[in-house]
Amino acid sequence: MKRNNHGSNANIGDYVRLLNAQGRNTDIYGIVYDIETKPSPIGPKRFLWVHGQPSPIFDHLANIVSRYEEDSKPDMDVFGSDLADF
Repeated sequence: MKRNNHGSNANIGDYVRLLNAQGRNTDIYGIVYDIETKPSPIGPKRFLWVHGQPSPIFDHLANIVSRYEEDSKPDMDVFGSDLADF
């Protein structure tokens, strides 16, 4: 089953590609580090805080490139020692 890559499905830790106002891909990528919801008269609006961006991005202006998955982290640190031994 294919997952929906629309920004409204993004979670913290996901790697996203930003879109321009016309919905076209840009060459701007980043990791979502916070999600903010603001009220509006037609329903809540969701904004993504993306690393490297000075302000939050409206969630519909992002596509998920890769999802963060807790279980996909390796059991080795950057120096190659096995963390499972600790």
